[in-house]
Amino acid sequence: MAWKNAVVAFTDNDIWFPSGAGWNMIPYKSIETVDRELSPSVRNNVRADTGYSAEIAIDYKKNLIFGSSHINYSMIFAGNPEDIEYIRTHLLERIGFRANTDFDGLKEEETRLLSLLTR
Repeated sequence: MAWKNAVVAFTDNDIWFPSGAGWNMIPYKSIETVDRELSPSVRNNVRADTGYSAEIAIDYKKNLIFGSSHINYSMIFAGNPEDIEYIRTHLLERIGFRANTDFDGLKEEETRLLSLLTR
């Protein structure tokens, strides 16, 4: 597994990644999961290879060039805990979820169900 340190740009609607000839873009509307749980072995590999103590996994879909279906992709960001929390909050807000939502009035099992739905 190889890790590459690169610059990523977050806009109001997209994530931009550098590529050989310019930039690749992932629209937020393509993101399906933010902060998916990683297996301990993947998490340990990310931390060992990057030297950072926090990470976030994001799943997104990309349309095929031919046909009407899509392919699912995953990306992992690693960084300082504050930076990863900022990315998580930013993405959740941009795709329609609020981070740190107040769940007053909900039963414990309803809160757990909502948490599962947002992951």
